[in-house]
Amino acid sequence: DSADGQWGTASNWSNNSVPNIASAGGDDVTINSGDAVVYTPGGGLSDFRIDGGNSVTISGSSSVTKSTGANWGEVRNGTLTLDNGAFSYTQVFLLADIPGSNAIVSLSNGSQFTASVELRFGTDSLTNTGTGVFTLNGSTADTGKGVRFWGKSMTAGSTFYINFTGTQISTLTGKFLLITDSSQSTTDTFLT
Repeated sequence: DSADGQWGTASNWSNNSVPNIASAGGDDVTINSGDAVVYTPGGGLSDFRIDGGNSVTISGSSSVTKSTGANWGEVRNGTLTLDNGAFSYTQVFLLADIPGSNAIVSLSNGSQFTASVELRFGTDSLTNTGTGVFTLNGSTADTGKGVRFWGKSMTAGSTFYINFTGTQISTLTGKFLLITDSSQSTTDTFLT
């Protein structure tokens, strides 16, 4: 139970320390008590980055929201799981943007995911960025202006998936864009 609801307040966490979700040997985070947590960049917090094999699980009607700043969200080598939870990020959210990534985002049981700018797989400057998987099971994802697949990453052996599983209806809103080379990186023409 968090006193001020801020991710960056050490006393809000069971070990009285702000979780390290960006480095190997870091923390696996579970938010499951209906808490509403706000991720505010600054004061030692920058991008919301899950890396190093770490995980963040949001369940039990809990939520994590980032509402200010230009900092991106990303899963590189790790897992973001929503099980009847909500995650809202007011910027680009990236999956598998470094070589050897194993990035997993899983939504189930009425979860809601929002990336208000876009959901992006891979990067324009690297090849073979690994695997990015985004799975919906009875959940909703709003990807802002759309889902961007970077072609340079895709043509070099990376694997990107958007999976719809289970028997419950899932919804993914936004357009799709496949960029085949970095010269198109400034073009925002999404498939309709």
